[in-house]
Amino acid sequence: MKNKLRIDLIFIAGFCLSLFLHLLIVTMTFHPGNVLSMPFTAGMLIAWLYASRTIKDIYNDSENNLSFKSILFKLPQTQRYILLFLTFYAIINFITTLSAESGNGWVDLNLSHDKLRGISGFWILFYAIGYAAAHIEKQIGKSPG
Repeated sequence: MKNKLRIDLIFIAGFCLSLFLHLLIVTMTFHPGNVLSMPFTAGMLIAWLYASRTIKDIYNDSENNLSFKSILFKLPQTQRYILLFLTFYAIINFITTLSAESGNGWVDLNLSHDKLRGISGFWILFYAIGYAAAHIEKQIGKSPG
């Protein structure tokens, strides 16, 4: 149970920090460089891997046919609406940062304000998904592995 509490706290901390950074980026108060944004992006991917592994183990799924809806209905109603809101917000936020101008190609690691704003919305979402998976796991009482 202590490990579960710690993973919950890690995802909550990641969520709060990414929300704070996102607000700073949106208001153009702070522009974190690669050194700060890359760990958040890596943490986002770790949260996604944890969530997908946990949900797959809970549902005993071997054919990868889980739906987002089946996961949402395991959550309390408030968390379900928050996760849906964050999903729509991340997508809309990303779309608003897309540019029709040509850039330096696909592999341009220069993180402009628009790129950071677009990805930071997904930081928030994926940390929330990681926390939701940990919550479902704790609720059901089944751990991955």
